[in-house]
Amino acid sequence: WEGRDLAAVWREYFATLRRAAASGLFDVLAHPDLVKIFGFRPPETVVAEEFAATVEAARQAGVCLEVSSAGLRKPVGEIYPGRAMLDLLFPPRCTACEQPWSAPPGRPQWCPTCDALLAVDRRPRCDRCATLRSPSDVRGCRGCARRRPAFAAARTIGDYEGALREAVLRSKQAQHSDLAADLGRRLAEALTTSPFPREPDLVVPVPMHWLRRLWRQHHHAQRIAQALAEHLGWTYSDRLLVCQRYVGRQTGVTAAQRWRNIRGAFAARRSAKDLCVLVVDDVMTTGATAHEAARALTAAGAACVWVATVSRSLFH
Repeated sequence: WEGRDLAAVWREYFATLRRAAASGLFDVLAHPDLVKIFGFRPPETVVAEEFAATVEAARQAGVCLEVSSAGLRKPVGEIYPGRAMLDLLFPPRCTACEQPWSAPPGRPQWCPTCDALLAVDRRPRCDRCATLRSPSDVRGCRGCARRRPAFAAARTIGDYEGALREAVLRSKQAQHSDLAADLGRRLAEALTTSPFPREPDLVVPVPMHWLRRLWRQHHHAQRIAQALAEHLGWTYSDRLLVCQRYVGRQTGVTAAQRWRNIRGAFAARRSAKDLCVLVVDDVMTTGATAHEAARALTAAGAACVWVATVSRSLFH
């Protein structure tokens, strides 16, 4: 490969694909950018030209292009075809309002309006539980004084209201998993703005019971945590914490009932000895869920537990 003209190889590959599309012999072109598995890619301008020409050839011939996730579990680490070709087939949209929009790589896929509405709230907050506080309040957080949480610190994007609340609710749905990932990237920006004392050893999502996951077909906290960890280059795992019993809906119950419902729901599958663990979720209300997750991790030997949630809601 080192001795070959990469641009020529890719052009020859996609020219062959276009001839296959025009031949009338095929209904489906599978793994349309398979050549990428070798790990050698020409300049992006060449890739973009070949992708565009191949998509147009398939359109004119009425041939389908297969979308396969097989590459995600292989060294290539991405689906077939890659995002650049998929964007030609399905033009990118803002994941929050679904208006046509293409954001730079690594940024949330949000239009300028949604990006502003979902900006990190930089007002002062309690370092322990992330509730808003007045800079002049020298007595500290009353909530933390009443019930000391098992986690050492918490961070959030902002309060659970307005556009952020709507985004969180949409991200719970399987068809909006990209929005959940974008919220994770924005949460990563919040952690950059207000960092923890050091980098965590592990990022874990609040676990979901298998029955609830089967019903939802989506684990939004997992997508949020994955995107956050990837954005910051931190280690991610969804196999440390497990939800060992089904927990009913926490909406419409008192704060005391929330704490009783969730108590003992989580357990660590293995030792977390001396690890500093970051627990990620979409909303913190009473803090009961985060507290129980932190308690399970501490029981497994974690040296410290921090929490990051997309939004912070006060229980009314």
